[in-house]
Amino acid sequence: MSSDYDNIDIRYLSDGQAPDVRESTHQRESWRISITVNNTVCAPELVVENPLLPSAPSGGGNDSTLLTDYIQESVRHRAAWKHTSPVEWQRMQQGLETYRDRLWNALRAGLPPWDQPPFRPGTVGCHINVIEESAKEQHTIHKLAWELLETIPTPHAHNQRRYTVGVTRRVTYSRMRTGPAKSFQDVQQDPKATFTILLVIARDLSNPKKHDLNPDIAQYPLMALQQHFRKEGRKSRLYVEVVRPGTLPELESHLQHRARLNVTFNLVHFDMHGKLLPLEGSDASMKASSLRFGAAANPRGSLENVQGRTIVNVLEKHRIDCVVLNACFSASCMHNPAANLTRELVRSVREVTSMWHRVNYKTARLYIATFYKHLLVDLEPFATAAHKARLALGQDDRRWDGLGRIFTDAFVCVNYQHAYERKDRGSHEVSSARPRPSFQHSGEHQPARHFLSITTSDRAWNSGPVLAATPSFQSAATASDTVSSDVAHSWTSLPPSPGSPRRGKKPFERFRRRLWERDEERHPSPARAPEGDGRLVLDTAPDEHHVARMTLIILDLELALTSLRILYARESQFRDLKQEFCQNVRDAIALWLRTSMIRRVSFYQARSFEDSSKPRPYKSYWPYYNSNMLKRLLDRDRRPEPFAETLHVVLGVDDAVTEGEAKDAIAGNLGKFLERLDSPRHTTAHKKDYAIFVGENDDQWWRSQWWTKSDKRGQTWHGGYWDPATFHRSFSATVLETPVPQPVGPAVLQRQSIMNLE
Repeated sequence: MSSDYDNIDIRYLSDGQAPDVRESTHQRESWRISITVNNTVCAPELVVENPLLPSAPSGGGNDSTLLTDYIQESVRHRAAWKHTSPVEWQRMQQGLETYRDRLWNALRAGLPPWDQPPFRPGTVGCHINVIEESAKEQHTIHKLAWELLETIPTPHAHNQRRYTVGVTRRVTYSRMRTGPAKSFQDVQQDPKATFTILLVIARDLSNPKKHDLNPDIAQYPLMALQQHFRKEGRKSRLYVEVVRPGTLPELESHLQHRARLNVTFNLVHFDMHGKLLPLEGSDASMKASSLRFGAAANPRGSLENVQGRTIVNVLEKHRIDCVVLNACFSASCMHNPAANLTRELVRSVREVTSMWHRVNYKTARLYIATFYKHLLVDLEPFATAAHKARLALGQDDRRWDGLGRIFTDAFVCVNYQHAYERKDRGSHEVSSARPRPSFQHSGEHQPARHFLSITTSDRAWNSGPVLAATPSFQSAATASDTVSSDVAHSWTSLPPSPGSPRRGKKPFERFRRRLWERDEERHPSPARAPEGDGRLVLDTAPDEHHVARMTLIILDLELALTSLRILYARESQFRDLKQEFCQNVRDAIALWLRTSMIRRVSFYQARSFEDSSKPRPYKSYWPYYNSNMLKRLLDRDRRPEPFAETLHVVLGVDDAVTEGEAKDAIAGNLGKFLERLDSPRHTTAHKKDYAIFVGENDDQWWRSQWWTKSDKRGQTWHGGYWDPATFHRSFSATVLETPVPQPVGPAVLQRQSIMNLE
């Protein structure tokens, strides 16, 4: 541990005086704790009271629902904040400061003065470990908002410098957990290591009129980091995989398949909603936390609640070391210990960061992006990265609206640690590795050369902070949308020149840089068709310098493709929507190639099926975007094996099968092509092929070819439609039902509609 920081352990011993609401409604809940500073016991027993009363009239900052009311108000829509009285908002803000000061004063009663041992002179911060045994099932000490202590201005007794406070929650167990062969900390210490991260994403797509949040909270910053690793020529690698679809059975299947290939995920991120449910066999006040995975059996693209114990069993079986959750209520402690999903996870997971209550989506975006930047780029310990991410939230406290309000919601983001404790003759030994407390001063900035830049944008329903991987991509946000310059300067800066790794001194690095330059010259990647060209480009190579952002449209397409394996994707007759359709398909293909979903993508023209059912694709793209063979072989031993072989994209289907003299021959050969894709060779698990048939508006051939043959092989093929205009908010649309047969498949794919734009 660094000598610049003191270590304070707060251990929960037992309940103090549990309040009896029937006798007194103004008695505070209390806990008996012990305080240890730098391995020296300072307070063997100290009673800490809850700064909030169990039940009290409003006013004075003592309202029992102060924290929940403040968080609930912060997650409301921006238009609803105008209805909140400024006096009421100021009262809640002052109540948080009173809560923080009372909690800090209670701890100071058991601590010696700063200038006396066991405190070390010249220290600039302290790290507080809130320790609780796993056997504590009632009145958990994690109910307190300890992270508020990180915002307290505490002058040091010696040099009057700002005293930085970091908080980590620990749960001790008498049985040592079975972790992976190589922990995340060991991977960070290896300069040639490979970081493997698994994303589990789920959104509610059952109601097209009710739009869920964009599924890019974790995907975009991670893939921006992935590109950064390649550009900078780092020896380490970052591989990101996505569970498709985001269901619990598919998560377990994904982990099992990778385990057979000796692939271990260093971190699993759950990007989904959380919910508190009534605990079975208990009264209504007892809650149980759950995550809302994609519904495996429900064909409506909706979500299902999965209890925490089920998730723990899956992660424990595969020895996952770290977990990140941006789900609401994933670390809830306001009801009972069973409502704390994170407390269940640390039984088998070493470190977890999650949300203490509800969280605003902008808060989650900034927290996750900053956390991964410090964890993967700066190689900070898990607890340190979480602490610095909370500091970034505190420095950017005016990021939400133009009302001039200050939002203090960083305490919602918490981090837990698993600690193995051996009890021997009354002594306690915590064998878990302590994080390296390298917290920075809140008032001192150490500029570094990083690649991320945080901006905000209010375009349509994608109004969260935008992580720009290249300077040209920052044009999406205006100068007025950028966050404060102090925050941007503290941990971000403009990236290096895009397109090539840093110029190195070794011959191998110069040779590798030349490979990148040749690829850029040989494979240009225009994002759109040239000006004046009426043709819309769908088959362009994925842009090497563009990080695609996952949207609800792309997630909808993934659900359709992974569920049905063969799709008929319908373009719109309107040029603007058709151009958006092409851009979404290109972004989806780029995501699938980068996340090891498919090995290659092949493009066909439907008219090329006139002479044969096995035409040669006129364009094909492999991973790393058609780079040369030597460049692919450099990372061959570390690249995960894709889950599927080829994605076949057939363009111009409707015109080819309805116009011209060869329409019958083309339709017949396309049918044989689909029959071949239905063979066991192309349907084997993890070696299957996908296919997307792109038409415009006439799906008569598709319905006559496959809907009438749905019982041929036990409903192997399902007809489905994917209309991106359903999720488009920039147009006013009226949906009219069309009299066509309803296909079999998820309701999210059954959107057969005619868009009448006003």
